[in-house]
Amino acid sequence: MDKGTIIGAILSVVLIGGAMMLAGSIMMYVDVQSVLVVFGGTFATTLIKDRMPVILNSVKVAMQVVKDEGHNLGETIETILRLAKVARSSGVLALENEEVPTEFMKKGLRLLCDGMAAEELQFTLDVERFALIDRHKRSKDVFDFMAANAPSMGMIGTLVGLVAMLQKLDNPSAIGPAMAVALLTTMYGAIIAFVICGPIAQKLDSRTKEESMAMEIAIQGYVAIAKGDNPMIIREKLNSYLAPSDRTTDDK
Repeated sequence: MDKGTIIGAILSVVLIGGAMMLAGSIMMYVDVQSVLVVFGGTFATTLIKDRMPVILNSVKVAMQVVKDEGHNLGETIETILRLAKVARSSGVLALENEEVPTEFMKKGLRLLCDGMAAEELQFTLDVERFALIDRHKRSKDVFDFMAANAPSMGMIGTLVGLVAMLQKLDNPSAIGPAMAVALLTTMYGAIIAFVICGPIAQKLDSRTKEESMAMEIAIQGYVAIAKGDNPMIIREKLNSYLAPSDRTTDDK
C-alpha cells in the first residue's frame, strides 16, 4: 500500500471533518439536493465525456496507485546487472530460470531468451511501454476532467439555491435552507476537485512517469544484454537515468 496516499486521505477526512464538527453538527453539511447536483452531475458529465470502459479502467488504475508504492529504479538496475552477469558467464539461455519483479520484465526476459534480435526486442517492448503511457494518460484525463468539472457543477448548484432563495424572500424561514444548498454545492465541488480527483490525477501522472522510466531502463538493459555488452558498460549506461546520489556502484 502507498502510505503517503493513505495518510493524506485520512488527514484530509480528519481535518475537514474536524472543522465541520467544531462549527456544530456535522449533519449541517449533509444535503441530498447538493449531493445530487454535484456528485451526480459530475459523474453524469464524465459519462458524456468518455466511454464507460475507459471510465471503469480509470477507477482500476486509480486503485492501483493506492496499492502500489511505486518503482525503485535502483533495484531495477541491479536486477538488470544481475541478469547481465549471468548471461555473460553462462549464456543468454541461462536467464530462463532467473526471477524478475514485474510482468513487463518477465516478458522482456522471455523474448530475450527466445533469441529475439536487439532491434526487434526494443521495438516490441517500446510498443508495450507506449501503450501503458497512453492508457494511463486517458485515465488521468478522466480525473482531470472531473477535477475541472466538479466546481462548475457546484456553481450550478449555487445558482439553483440562489434562485430558490430569491423566490422565497417573503418567507424568512425558507431563506436559510436555500442559502445552505447554494453554499454546500460549492463546498462539495471544491472537495471533489481539490481533495479527491485533482490529487489522484497528479499521482497518476507521477506514477506513470516512474513506471515508464523503469520500463525504459529494463528495455535498454535487455537490449544491451542481447548485444553482449559488458556488465560494467551496462551499469554506466543505466546509471545515467538516476541522480548522481542514487547511482549504483560495484560494491552495492
